[in-house]
Amino acid sequence: MTRLLLDQCCLCFPLKTGCILIGFFYMTFQLKDLVDAVKILLYLEPEENEDQENIEQRDYAYVYYTIKLVIGALLSILAVVILVGIFRKKLLLLKVCAIIMACSSFIPTFQSIITKDPFNAYKYCILALISCLYFGWILWSYAVELEKSIPPPIVYIRPPAEEEP
Repeated sequence: MTRLLLDQCCLCFPLKTGCILIGFFYMTFQLKDLVDAVKILLYLEPEENEDQENIEQRDYAYVYYTIKLVIGALLSILAVVILVGIFRKKLLLLKVCAIIMACSSFIPTFQSIITKDPFNAYKYCILALISCLYFGWILWSYAVELEKSIPPPIVYIRPPAEEEP
């Protein structure tokens, strides 16, 4: 069963196809987060006659969505790097991206636990954590499969020169 899980993604796609789908899926969601953050940042403009509480909330939202914009941009770049690594068969690149992808959902999950978010937000963070860990595992499995298929380098050994008596 483990061999089947390592050879196929979700038990129905070949591993390379599954990794490509994961890359596009991940890129789509990261670009959506990026666009949402940009829209909200454009909406957050100072208004006339604003009270102090609204100014503080707007400043907090501005910082929050700026961080979300930066993280969304970095993870969108990560998705593009994943796709480049898959198509060019770069093992180290795929392994590093798999680790980053698997670790990228820990921060929102811990933040959700610490701030005691509502159950729906917590459930979403746990679902994102599980899916990112699974996607990272699939990418790592593909990199290991590529590593096994690469032949070892050929080393030519020159025989010692015979000395004439």
